Amino acid sequence: MNRSSLLLVLAGACGLVFFVATDPKWGPLAYSPARVDEHTPTVERARASVVPESIDAARDASAGTVVGLIGSGVVTAVGVWLVTRRAA
Repeated sequence: MNRSSLLLVLAGACGLVFFVATDPKWGPLAYSPARVDEHTPTVERARASVVPESIDAARDASAGTVVGLIGSGVVTAVGVWLVTRRAA
Protein backbone atom coordinates (compact mmCIF):
# COMPACT_ATOMS: atom_id res chain seq x y z
CA MET A 1 0.00 0.00 0.00
CA ASN A 2 1.19 3.43 -0.89
CA ARG A 3 0.89 6.34 1.52
CA SER A 4 -0.19 8.75 -1.21
CA SER A 5 -3.12 6.55 -2.21
CA LEU A 6 -4.29 6.37 1.40
CA LEU A 7 -4.07 10.17 1.56
CA LEU A 8 -6.22 10.37 -1.59
CA VAL A 9 -8.86 8.19 0.06
CA LEU A 10 -8.73 10.38 3.17
CA ALA A 11 -8.94 13.61 1.14
CA GLY A 12 -11.91 12.31 -0.84
CA ALA A 13 -13.72 11.20 2.30
CA CYS A 14 -13.09 14.59 3.93
CA GLY A 15 -14.44 16.28 0.80
CA LEU A 16 -17.60 14.18 0.91
CA VAL A 17 -18.16 15.04 4.56
CA PHE A 18 -17.48 18.74 3.90
CA PHE A 19 -19.94 19.05 1.03
CA VAL A 20 -22.71 17.23 2.90
CA ALA A 21 -22.12 19.20 6.11
CA THR A 22 -22.17 22.60 4.38
CA ASP A 23 -25.21 21.96 2.20
CA PRO A 24 -28.30 23.84 3.43
CA LYS A 25 -30.61 20.99 2.38
CA TRP A 26 -28.69 18.03 3.85
CA GLY A 27 -26.39 19.65 6.42
CA PRO A 28 -26.77 19.99 10.18
CA LEU A 29 -28.54 23.36 9.90
CA ALA A 30 -31.17 22.13 7.44
CA TYR A 31 -34.62 23.46 8.16
CA SER A 32 -36.81 21.40 10.42
CA PRO A 33 -40.11 22.88 11.57
CA ALA A 34 -39.92 23.29 15.31
CA ARG A 35 -41.33 25.56 17.96
CA VAL A 36 -38.69 27.96 19.24
CA ASP A 37 -38.79 29.28 22.80
CA GLU A 38 -36.28 30.14 25.52
CA HIS A 39 -35.70 26.43 26.30
CA THR A 40 -34.87 25.50 22.71
CA PRO A 41 -31.27 24.36 22.19
CA THR A 42 -28.96 26.64 20.24
CA VAL A 43 -28.89 24.41 17.15
CA GLU A 44 -32.68 24.50 16.91
CA ARG A 45 -32.63 28.29 17.20
CA ALA A 46 -30.08 28.44 14.40
CA ARG A 47 -32.29 26.24 12.24
CA ALA A 48 -35.30 28.44 12.88
CA SER A 49 -33.34 31.59 12.06
CA VAL A 50 -32.47 30.42 8.53
CA VAL A 51 -36.00 29.41 7.51
CA PRO A 52 -36.86 32.27 5.09
CA GLU A 53 -33.61 32.00 3.14
CA SER A 54 -33.29 28.22 3.27
CA ILE A 55 -35.22 27.52 0.07
CA ASP A 56 -33.15 30.00 -1.95
CA ALA A 57 -29.92 28.80 -0.35
CA ALA A 58 -30.74 25.17 -1.09
CA ARG A 59 -31.51 26.00 -4.72
CA ASP A 60 -28.31 28.06 -5.13
CA ALA A 61 -26.04 25.55 -3.38
CA SER A 62 -27.36 22.35 -4.92
CA ALA A 63 -25.22 22.56 -8.08
CA GLY A 64 -22.05 23.21 -6.09
CA THR A 65 -22.84 20.39 -3.71
CA VAL A 66 -23.46 17.92 -6.55
CA VAL A 67 -20.23 18.90 -8.32
CA GLY A 68 -18.31 18.69 -5.03
CA LEU A 69 -19.75 15.28 -4.19
CA ILE A 70 -18.93 13.95 -7.66
CA GLY A 71 -15.39 15.33 -7.50
CA SER A 72 -14.82 13.96 -4.01
CA GLY A 73 -16.24 10.62 -5.06
CA VAL A 74 -13.85 10.47 -8.02
CA VAL A 75 -10.88 11.30 -5.78
CA THR A 76 -11.97 8.62 -3.31
CA ALA A 77 -12.47 6.06 -6.09
CA VAL A 78 -9.02 6.76 -7.56
CA GLY A 79 -7.48 6.43 -4.10
CA VAL A 80 -9.26 3.12 -3.47
CA TRP A 81 -8.19 1.86 -6.89
CA LEU A 82 -4.57 2.78 -6.17
CA VAL A 83 -4.72 1.12 -2.74
CA THR A 84 -6.05 -2.14 -4.19
CA ARG A 85 -3.65 -2.19 -7.17
CA ARG A 86 -0.73 -4.56 -6.90
CA ALA A 87 2.76 -3.13 -6.98
CA ALA A 88 4.63 -4.00 -10.16
